[in-house]
Parts: sequence; C-alpha cells; structure tokens
Amino acid sequence: MRLDKASKGWLIPDKNGKRGGRPRFKKRGDICSFTFPRVNCPKAGAHLIGNILKLSKIGEIKVILHRPIPDGFTKKQVTLVKKADGWYASFSLEDDTVPEPLPVDKIKFAVGIDVGLEKFLATSDGQAVEIPQFYRKSQQQLARQQRQLARMEKGSKNYQRQANKVACIHLHVARQRFGVSLSSRSQAV
Repeated sequence: MRLDKASKGWLIPDKNGKRGGRPRFKKRGDICSFTFPRVNCPKAGAHLIGNILKLSKIGEIKVILHRPIPDGFTKKQVTLVKKADGWYASFSLEDDTVPEPLPVDKIKFAVGIDVGLEKFLATSDGQAVEIPQFYRKSQQQLARQQRQLARMEKGSKNYQRQANKVACIHLHVARQRFGVSLSSRSQAV
C-alpha cells in the first residue's frame, strides 16, 4: 500500500497540479513499521484473540494489552512499530456511540490554555506550568553515551549496541515529554 501510494504520488498530480518525488529505495532498517489494514475479519491478516496477536506469514505473538479494549469498539487496523526497546502494536478502534457535542449556550464553564516559550502553559484562571526541560536534565548522560558511540567502529556489533543505548535515552526523553503534556493538560482543564 505504501509503495502504491508513493508511485501514484509520483506519476499522478494532485488537485493543485503538484507531483511527489520519485520513490526511493529503502534500505534495511529504514522502514520501522508496517500495517495490517483489517483486524478480526474473515480475510484479515491480523487476528487478536485474548492477548495473542496472530499475524499472517509471521505467526502468533503474545501481546501485553496496557488497557482492555472497551465494549462497543471495533478493531479496524493494527500497526506494528519497532522502537529502540522493542516492538509495539498500535490498534485503531472505531466507536459507534460517540455523543453529540454540547451546544454553546449549555456550556457553563470554559478554560483557555496558552502554550508559550517562557511557561509551558498558562490558563485563563491564572495557573502556570513551568517548562520541565527533560532534555536538559538528561543531556550529560546522552553526551557521554554519544561520545562512546563516536569512538566505536561504525557498523560493528558494539556500535549497534551503543547506538541502541543512545536511541533508548532519546525515547525516554520523548516519553517524559508526552506524559507531562497529557498530565498538565488534564490538570489545567
């Protein structure tokens, strides 16, 4: 599907008359995710039964569901993503019971949130959240690991192992940022 989309984008112009670039060859390790467009259908390539994910041409994989799939939701597709610390399965779900939004005249209380440079966020009722600076706090550790990586012979097993350590630190910082943005948003609202 990705190859077809890339080749169509190259050959067929869009509504503005622009065309995409020529599809490039992807070397081993460039593509770190793949998608099964259907889940639990008769002709689907992926089936989730309990905590076992059965993939066609690959086999059965035991998965850890970090939260149960709610009743009434249908599984539409699954994307398998390789990150520095392992493989992750991301399910796209569809909910048929989405409530209608409230009319504006029935909303009793609202809070405005401003994301800025000096403060992480400021709300209209006076709350301010400082910038956590996770990257600055882990910069020394990251610099040490990157120096060790620079000293190694490129492409060796030790180089790959050390590159994975550097990638894990970057992944940790990204996850810290994501967790704070979610928690501070829920506290402010």
